[in-house]
Amino acid sequence: MAAVKYDWAAIEEQYRAGQMSLRAIGEQHGCTEGAIRKRAKAHGWERDLSDKVRREVRTQLVRSQVRTNATEEEIIEAAASTGAQVIQKHRGIIARTAALAESMLIELENPIEDMELSKRAVTLRTLGDTVQRVVTMERQAYNLDEEHTEDSLEDRLMRLAAQNTET
Repeated sequence: MAAVKYDWAAIEEQYRAGQMSLRAIGEQHGCTEGAIRKRAKAHGWERDLSDKVRREVRTQLVRSQVRTNATEEEIIEAAASTGAQVIQKHRGIIARTAALAESMLIELENPIEDMELSKRAVTLRTLGDTVQRVVTMERQAYNLDEEHTEDSLEDRLMRLAAQNTET
């Protein structure tokens, strides 16, 4: 019986991209998850390259901001300057959102007579959600929380989907 030949280069590429399950890769290429795991371990394949991709994106962004022969200090200064500008912009947006939420709260405290109770309840709930998000954003923007964890894309998408089903 002849040995089955798999397209290990394609399997490795899909494995390293980290976007498909091992089962799906195996089904696509006609091999088992175990065979893929064994080959990956033997050849030292890394499963998910997303962190390296993010680092490379940052590196390319920084390089595009400074001249090619810049010193490390100049590169750091350029990246820090860009980061500071982004954070200042976010802080402005957060402040405007907080002011809007506060003005909505004042309106709810002085109810309009023709506004139904159910509409006021929905508005109050939406306002509560908005305030919660603004507080979270402010704490992040001003580095008030000791522990910073970056959720995976999958976690963020699941949280977003849950929020959309609630509304």
